[in-house]
Amino acid sequence: RPIGSSANRLVMEGLDSPMARWISDAMRIATGADLAIYSRRHYRGLPIPKGTVDEIDLIQCSRPFEEYLALVYLSGRDIVNIVEDNLREDAGYEYVIQPSGFRYTFSWDRPLGTRLTNIDVDTGRTYLVALEGQAFNRRTLYLAGRESCLDVRVTNVPLRGALYAHVVRTGKVIAPQGRRIWAV
Repeated sequence: RPIGSSANRLVMEGLDSPMARWISDAMRIATGADLAIYSRRHYRGLPIPKGTVDEIDLIQCSRPFEEYLALVYLSGRDIVNIVEDNLREDAGYEYVIQPSGFRYTFSWDRPLGTRLTNIDVDTGRTYLVALEGQAFNRRTLYLAGRESCLDVRVTNVPLRGALYAHVVRTGKVIAPQGRRIWAV
């Protein structure tokens, strides 16, 4: 059953992937979080096709895992540390996290732990952040050593449900314009 349409094919390829931008926005909007962090470390889904989009497309896009989204309060400094912790040279783009609600710049040429060159979060503020549940139960995201001290609240919103609601809200699958990640 059609639920919307997509003017373009959305793919997970590249540093600042259109698909990853769309997914991270859907996570943030579905949970009411200030920010969202999406890890594509174990992504095995298929692109969203150009044209009619149905529920099967969302199942294929979000496979192989149907995890509930989680919410956690993180300081801006924690977010800086988590972004930095995921900029690992041995992993390439697979570990570069996709943000919703903020942007950042990094350099592969800098030593590990100093690669983040700019980020637009307030390090003195605390944010409500949406993450995939598998960030905690499958460790798909490096959390800068904070795993054991975070108060994680698992929501009743599955990732696929967030994507579905995001399509139904507008009738379209649209990758947000504007880059969020730059490698310099």
